[in-house]
Amino acid sequence: MKKRLVLIGAALAAVVLAAFYFAGQYRTYDGYQVLSSYDRSYSDSSKNAQFGGNLVSYDSDGATCIDKKGSLLWSYSYEMDQPLFEASDSYALIAERNGTKVCIFTPSGFLGEMDASGRILSAAISNNGKLALVLSLNDGYGINLYDTSGKVIASGDVHMKISGYPLAIALSGNADLLAVSFLSAGGDGADSVLTFYNFSDAGKAVDDNIVASYQLEGEVCPRLYFLDDSRLATFSDKKARIYTGKEEPELKKEITYPKNAASVFCAKGEFGIVYKNDGVFYEETSDARGKAPFEMYVYDSRGELKFSKELYISYKEVKFLDNGEIAVIGEYDMSIYESDGRERFSYEFDTRIYNVLSLGRLHDYLFVTEDAVQRVRLT
Repeated sequence: MKKRLVLIGAALAAVVLAAFYFAGQYRTYDGYQVLSSYDRSYSDSSKNAQFGGNLVSYDSDGATCIDKKGSLLWSYSYEMDQPLFEASDSYALIAERNGTKVCIFTPSGFLGEMDASGRILSAAISNNGKLALVLSLNDGYGINLYDTSGKVIASGDVHMKISGYPLAIALSGNADLLAVSFLSAGGDGADSVLTFYNFSDAGKAVDDNIVASYQLEGEVCPRLYFLDDSRLATFSDKKARIYTGKEEPELKKEITYPKNAASVFCAKGEFGIVYKNDGVFYEETSDARGKAPFEMYVYDSRGELKFSKELYISYKEVKFLDNGEIAVIGEYDMSIYESDGRERFSYEFDTRIYNVLSLGRLHDYLFVTEDAVQRVRLT
């Protein structure tokens, strides 16, 4: 009898714990408790980016990295008029746009520095530390692939009359595939050409390592992102596309925008597009919202729609968090959505909000405001 009571008690405890867990999962929070706070000054000139699960802040004078506890991990000083930040899972770079300097970092801190042979227009870095640079040269453009020591692994010249202007690049995590979007003048306006370079054994047998090329007539394609080592998402002014293949990528999915695309955001295995509802503007009053000024669509790696959501925030940034949630960050307000589209948190701040990181636990986050970094728990 005693054993049966113990089993019944354990079962009831498990049910209660499960009820609390699911209640927390499905609840929308409208407040938070500050667990710890660190005074740090941020300004509009500072930019923030996630790297290795931590937060990097950078400007023209240098970069700092803080961990999820708000503690300083490392800092590095440099002088760049237009710093450009790119990161993979294991490496990051800060390059001087229209300059030649490149600084390379790991999550532990500064790794090395190199000087490019031309003015840097765009950059990308892989999980194994190889980096690609698009350079402006005296007689055209160059696309170079380097190792972490700055040694050139592969290079090629690009001439405007043949290829066009290299508008965007993306490098796969293993650095086998490099995708480049070229912009050229077409008969009725601008055209784009998407070219894939393969630096593995499969690309050595073809001229200039080019394994595939696609013409995008009447489109400008300024954004490329590898969802995994063999799957690329591209975003033009008219369509999103998914290309797949480890050796010769092929077009697998095409998404025609139903309305004007305001911005895109990406993470490994998924991406999102925010569309603008024409003629609808953000209103401060929330009691009679009417039609939302923006709509957020989130897709999986195959380009299949996961969910859509109306957005009433006049946002600055939309981003995936490390835990799969989505943060919509405005000037003074922020909303966080679950991976299935349910709103988890909504709040209007008294001070500017710049960024947010998930801390792994169900209710804990790191908020970055203009004057502090706060470790918080939703309430």
